[in-house]
Amino acid sequence: SNPPLSYTGFPKERNVFPYASVYLLRKYLEMHRDLRDALSKEMARGANTVRWTTAVIMHRMQVVIETFMEYHGWRLGWGLHAYPTMPDINGEDASFGVGVRIRPELLPDDGDDALGSVGVHDAEQALAWVLTALFQYAGRLGLRRPRFW
Repeated sequence: SNPPLSYTGFPKERNVFPYASVYLLRKYLEMHRDLRDALSKEMARGANTVRWTTAVIMHRMQVVIETFMEYHGWRLGWGLHAYPTMPDINGEDASFGVGVRIRPELLPDDGDDALGSVGVHDAEQALAWVLTALFQYAGRLGLRRPRFW
């Protein structure tokens, strides 16, 4: 079994701003205003009244992740896991992120679906990037920026 995947990218890719990806995600959220509004609401919830401990941040991130997944008809649980990851303060990545694990049988195995025959690793990395981007680029995506980010 593979370890859970968090979006980290390659070193060179991590230093280049993903203009096209952020632009396309913003356009997607503009087309899905209900999703955008729900995400903004959850990102701003408790902004002025909560004491931002690591546990509270992780919980708020999980709620945003679940809001995104539920909008698309996915319930987290058996076979599909998306969850906030802790920063590695002593390591290279000192920011929160999102980890994703997908059981292979959840992905289509033929070319008829939008995902086609994409591999599990690629699907995990793509979903982890989108979910992380919701927080990292919130303002550029037309979302309310979470106070903790």
